[in-house]
Amino acid sequence: TGPGGRITEDDVLHYLASRAAVAPPPPTMPSEEFQVVPMSSMRKAIAKRMVYSKTNIPHFYVGIEVDMTESMKLRENLMPTIEAKTGVRLSPTHLLVKAVAMALKEHPQINATYDGENIKIFKDINIGIAVGLEDGLIVPVLRNADKMGFIQIVTEINRLVNNAREKKLREDEFVGGTFTISNLGTFDVDSFIAIINPPETAILAVGKIKDKPVVIDNKIEVRKMVTLTLSADHRVIDGIIAAKFLQRVKSLLEAPYNL
Repeated sequence: TGPGGRITEDDVLHYLASRAAVAPPPPTMPSEEFQVVPMSSMRKAIAKRMVYSKTNIPHFYVGIEVDMTESMKLRENLMPTIEAKTGVRLSPTHLLVKAVAMALKEHPQINATYDGENIKIFKDINIGIAVGLEDGLIVPVLRNADKMGFIQIVTEINRLVNNAREKKLREDEFVGGTFTISNLGTFDVDSFIAIINPPETAILAVGKIKDKPVVIDNKIEVRKMVTLTLSADHRVIDGIIAAKFLQRVKSLLEAPYNL
């Protein structure tokens, strides 16, 4: 419609609008090509929470490699005593929970929530442990984890996980978390990023502990390494706080005799 029959911007916009108006609907899949699987109430709840989290929380991610060699030695040393007292084997997750609880106490900004106007720091450190079930995922909560020793941590996590798998958790055992740990290392996953569990500020994704060659004092040694990845809410904290928190977790696990 322009001078001399030239195409104008309006011509292009009208053309695109007309194509959009007459665009055919996407083809439907024949029903015989798939099986309809009804969503359980748990699956629906998970879907709703995860969509809310990714839609409303500006995630950012920070990862760090941790040398777990000394932690695994400590585990071997403590295991006979703890197993004799609790009937449960001390696991790397138990060590990690202890280290995370101590680091959260030193970095309270991460043990917090954002209510749309203010940042609120939780007074208690309640660590959620993600537990996979056949029809979904549930996160039982270890309350006041920073005040627990290994015997308490091992006993309480074992009780919560068993109750979760037997679907016997009380409501107060899976609400009120202030930070979550998700460990897929037992499934041979090297590393991953997790979605924040609202209304928390962060979640820690734990990969597989595996032997890797590492240069130490100009020598190559085989060490037990793990990748930790923190997903955090950028409204509440910035990268430097996340990095300092991970550095502290790393230092506690690499010199674990202060746990």
